[in-house]
Amino acid sequence: MNLDSLTQGIPDGTGTFDLLMQSIKAHLTEEYDKNRLNGEEYSRLYLNLTTAVLQQAIQYQLSEPQSAAQVDVLKAQKDQIDAQTAMLAQQRANAVTEGQNLIKQGLLLDSQLLASGEEVQRIAAQTDQITQQTSNLVKEGVNIGKQADLIDAQVATANAEILRVQKNTAVLTQQAINLASENSNLQAQHTILTKQATKLDADTDFVGAQKGHLTAQTSVVNQQASNLTAEGLNIPKQGILLDKQAAQLDDELLTSAKTRERADADIALSTVQASKVASDVEVNTASITKSTKEVEILEQRRKSEVAQTSDSVDGVLVTGLLGRQRELYGAQIDGFKRDAEQKVLKTFADIWSVQRTTDNGLSPNDWGFTQTAVTSAITKALAGIDA
Repeated sequence: MNLDSLTQGIPDGTGTFDLLMQSIKAHLTEEYDKNRLNGEEYSRLYLNLTTAVLQQAIQYQLSEPQSAAQVDVLKAQKDQIDAQTAMLAQQRANAVTEGQNLIKQGLLLDSQLLASGEEVQRIAAQTDQITQQTSNLVKEGVNIGKQADLIDAQVATANAEILRVQKNTAVLTQQAINLASENSNLQAQHTILTKQATKLDADTDFVGAQKGHLTAQTSVVNQQASNLTAEGLNIPKQGILLDKQAAQLDDELLTSAKTRERADADIALSTVQASKVASDVEVNTASITKSTKEVEILEQRRKSEVAQTSDSVDGVLVTGLLGRQRELYGAQIDGFKRDAEQKVLKTFADIWSVQRTTDNGLSPNDWGFTQTAVTSAITKALAGIDA
């Protein structure tokens, strides 16, 4: 406590005691001027009020730091409560967000389960289709064998026809040669008539052979006609087979389309899963942030616990609410220590008051109560016993 803040030692001073005495003096003067107080009453009231004002001024000067510390403590407590309120509001908002995310995750799992069921049904349908296609291919393989046999028979028939044509060509060539010989040998015809008759018999036999050959050719032609008829019957069957193959191709195209749809669905599912992964990342990030905040809160609690028993935390002086509390406790301890100072001041104030009101002719200087001693004692008390 500064002595100047208590009193400057002059009536018009700006110390606490000076200002209070100026107010009291003004009130007493007003009452005295209005004859409501006489000289004796004025003196008695002035002395009593002076003693009381001095005590109150000293008490005010001593308690002012403590009051300021209490105000700071209350402000720090208010700031702490505001911070806790904001933290609770954020925790409540985080809990609501987590609840909404859990609902969305449940809906996503339901959608994935439904898609899995549809996928199983589609795979079963594709399996049945592949089984049917396999059966059709087996039947088609049997028909291909029969068609190969038919083609082999047609090739053999064509080869026989080629051989027949070659033989006919040779016969015609020989006949041409014979006719040329006959034209060149007209002069010898008379001599060979007998031979011609024989030759005619041979020709008759040859004609019979040709007739048989023509009969055989007729049979071949009939067989070819039968073959063509059979081929005509096979053509509708081949058309049916081609229709089935076309239908099979359509089914394969449909299967390809369904496969593409499945791929699109897989892509969409992958996109949804990617979104889920991103959402999980955000949730994990929020959890990490929450954990970080919790670690910070625990660290702050640790520092608060350390501040309860130490003047510094991690090399930093304790401030804030705990610092204000420690200052308050220090001010209270200082107040208890300076109680002796207040008692000394009160004692000298009482002595001064008695000196002013009682004059028995004895000098207080003989008892050590000189002005210098009193001023020194008051100055020491105001400065502090340990100062």
